[in-house]
Amino acid sequence: MIWHQHPIGRLLADCQSMEATRIIEIDGDAHAEPDHAAYDAERTAWLAERGYEVIRFQAGEVDRNLEGLLEAIRGACEVRMAQVLKEGPG
Repeated sequence: MIWHQHPIGRLLADCQSMEATRIIEIDGDAHAEPDHAAYDAERTAWLAERGYEVIRFQAGEVDRNLEGLLEAIRGACEVRMAQVLKEGPG
């Protein structure tokens, strides 16, 4: 799977897997602000309506537990790919 920043409609996903319809968001300190949390929730709902699952991690997790973070991402993508293979893409 290839991961890269990618525009989706009016949004820019931090990382996206087209094959697994997963979007990974790495949230910095600004995401803790109440107004930003509401924006994140709206954005996640908008993406879900289009068939994407958003998986969020705190930026500090990248430094503290990169291996665990990557394992969680891999597991989420494997689950989705198994669904696609079993049921078809949509």
